[in-house]
Amino acid sequence: MDFMATPVIRLYVDDSWNPHVRRMGCGAVLRDDSNNWKSATSVSFDHGTAFLAEITDVELGMQHSHDLGYKNIVCASDCNRLVTFLSSGSDTNTFWDRESIRRVLALMTTFQSCYVVHIARERNNTADTLAREAARLGSPVQTWSTPPSFVAAAMFLDDST
Repeated sequence: MDFMATPVIRLYVDDSWNPHVRRMGCGAVLRDDSNNWKSATSVSFDHGTAFLAEITDVELGMQHSHDLGYKNIVCASDCNRLVTFLSSGSDTNTFWDRESIRRVLALMTTFQSCYVVHIARERNNTADTLAREAARLGSPVQTWSTPPSFVAAAMFLDDST
């Protein structure tokens, strides 16, 4: 299939830690080239580090993109360290999160094209809102084919910056 004939999906990912309930949350939003909502997913978990949460939200979003049949993605994260690591082909052997990183690197190879780019935190409000809500509620994996009402203000902020 011709690359130009296959849509490019933009995957926005973020994580959140809620210290009051001691939970992390991950959020991933899929938008098309016209910035239209395609889908989103989120999940919470009780353990980990900031970097593990970042790599987990990338894995969550990429797996969701793959499950929906998208072949070309641009994954946007506001974590410079993660973007640099995934883009550089760094050695994972010394990382304590190496299994999670290896899963993401393997998942990246299942796409026709897959790029990881940095996005300003101010332009990633929707994924952040999904992650914060998942952490607050302690929710299992949730998926939305249309935007839930609680992300409306965040979508407006992302669209206006």
